[in-house]
Amino acid sequence: MADETLEAPIVEPALLDAIAAEKAESQRLMISGAAIGALDLVAIAALGVGCPLCAVGAPALIGWGAYRAWKVHKLAREVTEGAAATQSATSKSPA
Repeated sequence: MADETLEAPIVEPALLDAIAAEKAESQRLMISGAAIGALDLVAIAALGVGCPLCAVGAPALIGWGAYRAWKVHKLAREVTEGAAATQSATSKSPA
């Protein structure tokens, strides 16, 4: 039997950088939506009137960021599983 060791899948660094950038962008969208919503709540509490655009935009930004985060998570999982499958297929050599 061949000595089998567990190795991390090989993935292009540029692809990992793109995934990390997309993840950061999705988090930025969700934080922006939460901040806009919080500011609108403060305006409602202080003035009694809120911004209608903020009331629609805040949940939209949070939702869009969550959707992008989900897509990035799904892509990262596919990339690492695909790299692991490719690596295991190439490491198995016929005896």
